[in-house]
Amino acid sequence: MSPAETYRRYATECLALAQKAATAEDRAHLLQMAQHWRQLADKAEAQGRATG
Repeated sequence: MSPAETYRRYATECLALAQKAATAEDRAHLLQMAQHWRQLADKAEAQGRATG
């Protein structure tokens, strides 16, 4: 599994947890984490294209 795929999986897990979050604050943090994981995945993919 590539780093980008791993990061996207983490983002998906954060989204699933956000749906079950007990508070709006927890949900917001998890959604923000998912967004950051997606950004890392995008960067990893871009680096892979640049070097490969």
